Formats: sequence, structure tokens, C-alpha cells
Amino acid sequence: MYEVSYSANWVYVKYTGLPSYAIGPWFQPDGVTPGTIMPATQSVIRRFPRTPTVPAATAKSSTAAGTSGIFVNGVHIFINLDGQAWNGSAIVGGAQHTNGTYYWHRVAPVAESYNFDYSLAHSNPAGAFHNHQNPIALRYQLGDHVDYNSSTKNYSENAAAVTAHSPILGYAHDGYPIYGPYGYSTATNAGSCLRRMVSGYVKRNGGTTGVDTVTSSTTTMPAWYLRYRTNHALGGTTNPVSVARSANTTTYPIGTFAQDYSYLGDLIKTGTTYYA
Repeated sequence: MYEVSYSANWVYVKYTGLPSYAIGPWFQPDGVTPGTIMPATQSVIRRFPRTPTVPAATAKSSTAAGTSGIFVNGVHIFINLDGQAWNGSAIVGGAQHTNGTYYWHRVAPVAESYNFDYSLAHSNPAGAFHNHQNPIALRYQLGDHVDYNSSTKNYSENAAAVTAHSPILGYAHDGYPIYGPYGYSTATNAGSCLRRMVSGYVKRNGGTTGVDTVTSSTTTMPAWYLRYRTNHALGGTTNPVSVARSANTTTYPIGTFAQDYSYLGDLIKTGTTYYA
């Protein structure tokens, strides 16, 4: 973090984009050859609303490729996608998740796993250092139940019982805070036990009751993605869509694409009671 200012309605943050902990190394897809894209000092100013509000579904903005917020140490928070998509015959680039051309969008932590350092981060071609996923080095600095091995340079989750609620790790651009993974089992009750939060999204691999299984010929989209397309007038909002998922589940295992996941909130549990 570099400088924080505020007005009646906004908080303005100027930051460099680089953390205080050690970063690197990065590699090319073979996992051996050193990567050529290095982080660089940024000079960024972003503003955040002091009183965030949730807009109506049809008024929500589409998050473009790149930063969707910042961590408290000034490192960029990037969305979980890498700007690559399956077009029916090949993986193509160009931030395809921001338009309606393609349906299967690649998840960065899976597709680019070879290129993340010990802090689970890397840089884009412009040198913007960022996390698409768990900022484990920052969590270690903040005391969020993470261990560090100085010999291997690796971070790992502490195996002992959780003793404290996770701190705020950063803020999304809509102004809402982003916490670490440990919270109260009853969110509004600080006296309830602590537990690790779990995602509301599950793989479409047959492992969850009520969730369909993705196959090599799947064209059916998860409900959350169809809503996204409807709300942003991208077209193709009916199931099934015309573009089938890649048949190569060795190169692209289930979990490679965002559409390989369903949201549990879309599943009816019993009667009209939905999963939270």
C-alpha cells in the first residue's frame, strides 16, 4: 500500500502492486524453463465506495479481465479466469469471457499452475503482479493460520485447530471486504465455533447429488452462467448451447473451465428450500 485518501463517498488508494515478502520463481509450461515475464512497480490509483451497495442483477457490471480489487498490501486481485476460452476446436485468447462469442472459459489457477510462485501469484505481460487465488503469503504475514518453511520457501495451512477468525485480506472494487477462509460457523454469532468456509461452487463431475456430470460432448451450461449471459445481453441463453466442451479431458480435466462448476444455490434441496 502506498497512500490512502478519502472523501465523503469514496476511498482513494494509490499503490505500487508489489508485496514485502519474497516472490518468484516463475516458469514456462514445461515447469523447468524460467519464465520471461517479471513483475514491475506499478503506479495505480483506484477508488472504492465508502458505503457499498448490491445492485439489481440486471444492473451489475461484467468484471473485465484483470484486477477486480486489491489486497491490503497493494497487490492486485485478479478474477479467476485467464482470458482464454475453448471455441469448439481450440483454446483462443483475448479475454473471451467479456463477450458472448464463447462459452467455455479457462480457470487461471488450473491452466497456469506451472507459473505461480510460492505466494501463488505471477505477473501479466504489463508486469502487474497479482493473485487469481488464495494469497497464502499475505495470509501468513497477517497471522491467518498459515505456516512457512524457510528451507523449501513453501507456505501451507496450519494443521492445528483454528483459533481466530480470518482477517480482511483486501477489498473488491465494489467496496466489499474480502476475508480469509476461516469464519464463524454461524456468521452473525461470534460465539459460534470457527470453521473453514467452503465454496458454493462444485465440480460437475458426478460427485454432488443433483449436479449434472460434464462429459466430452456436454453443451449444457450451468444456471449461473446462463443468468450472466441474460443479464449482460450476450445471447445464447438457452440450454443447450451450440458449442460442446473439449473432448480432451486429459489435457482439460473437469475443473479447467469455469462452466465445469455448478452453484449449489441453484439446486432445490427439499421442496422450495434452496442450498445457501
